[in-house]
Amino acid sequence: GQAVKFQAAKAGQAGIFFEIGTRATVGEKFVVPIKADLGNVKSSIVHLKLVYDKTLFSVDCKNILDSLDNIFKGKDDKNKNFDLTLKRELKSCKDGVVEFDYAALPHKDKVLTGSVTVASFDVQALKLNKAAKIEIKELDFYDVDGKKNPFRINNKGDQGPLPLYNDQI
Repeated sequence: GQAVKFQAAKAGQAGIFFEIGTRATVGEKFVVPIKADLGNVKSSIVHLKLVYDKTLFSVDCKNILDSLDNIFKGKDDKNKNFDLTLKRELKSCKDGVVEFDYAALPHKDKVLTGSVTVASFDVQALKLNKAAKIEIKELDFYDVDGKKNPFRINNKGDQGPLPLYNDQI
């Protein structure tokens, strides 16, 4: 089968952007990126809640916060450790729900801005379905002044739900 492919986020949008014509084969494992194009907004606080059909997908969230950790934790230019995180809570990664809260102190270039991958998680397609959905219900970004920024959530790119196929197709 062909790999599941994704597009970049469009300006002012956040979500999951499947490439047109992409599809998953049963048994295939792939990584789902949650992307956003925040424009000039600077954010360090994110809330995500998404739902999926647990009969069609199994999910693994062990690396879901890595993208954020790579911005807000690590070593500075003097090779000193830093950790700006205030809250890092994976609330759910089972029974059809993935949800987390992440908050960090914004510091100079240590912010979410422009085009970013907010999170990514591993998924395996379990069985055939022509319209399998992984759907974001809540994706909120708060700017450095604490104001919530509304972004249009895009759950499907230009395609609609992700079709799951047998390998022969």
